[in-house]
Amino acid sequence: MQLLPNQDVDPVIKRLDQAVEYHRRWLKHLLRTVVCDLVHLDEDKRPDAHTRCEFGQWYYSEENEFLKDNHSFKNIEKLHQGMHQIAANMLLLKESNQTISPSQFNDFSSYVDAFTAEVEKLKELLQKLHYNRDPLTGAYNRATLKDELYQVREMVSRKVCTAYIVMMDIDFFKSVNDSYGHAFGDLVLKSATEFVQTHLRAFDKFFRIGGEEFLLTLINTNVNSATALTERIRKGLAELEIKDNDKHSVLITASFGIAEVQADMDMDECLKRADQAMYHAKHNGRNRTEVWHSDS
Repeated sequence: MQLLPNQDVDPVIKRLDQAVEYHRRWLKHLLRTVVCDLVHLDEDKRPDAHTRCEFGQWYYSEENEFLKDNHSFKNIEKLHQGMHQIAANMLLLKESNQTISPSQFNDFSSYVDAFTAEVEKLKELLQKLHYNRDPLTGAYNRATLKDELYQVREMVSRKVCTAYIVMMDIDFFKSVNDSYGHAFGDLVLKSATEFVQTHLRAFDKFFRIGGEEFLLTLINTNVNSATALTERIRKGLAELEIKDNDKHSVLITASFGIAEVQADMDMDECLKRADQAMYHAKHNGRNRTEVWHSDS
């Protein structure tokens, strides 16, 4: 979910809504055809009817990789195909003046219900993702940070895992805005976010908590692994050339502060420690990673 760019979420939801409306119309027409004994469409009897209907045309033309990897999206294919197969059988029975049995209709209804539930599950997931994201960068927003930190500390308290948080601040970001304008500054923030997100593990999370300030939660790790991951991100960002259509080009750096999440510690204190470590990284020359120690 974290790899779906924020700007793609709303278009995906709109395409899904339109496809669902296509399906609703098809279902209404099918039931009216069966109940009122009307002439049905020949294509509804085809073995590939599920690929030819308007919902199927959307489904099989959807190119978003996030959707293709999603469990609900994959389940929708099987349910949609099964629903069309039973519908075709019912239409063939009507065509030969045979009776549709209650069990056949019940099977069809079960597929319709399961299909609808899976679509709603996918839409709910997308809407939640949309609500939880920073609209500019696609990173998780500050509104979701409190719950995330609570869950992380709970896992640490139950000794499920160890965890660290990492503060990140882009160096000299104001000078980027001053030199190239805020539109280019926005591009820098989006590019940095995309880079970081593609280098995280599936269960790590990346938050935008201020203008150019970000926070990572790293679970099931130790200080050496957390530092190694942060260093890979830091070095990669320093090599990331960011360009716009006006041929502006910059290289950016960022400073990082790491702090361990401890079971008996208030999360505000943990955030303070990570922030202090990041401040030391700034003070010691920027473009570096510092780990909080008791003598910091």
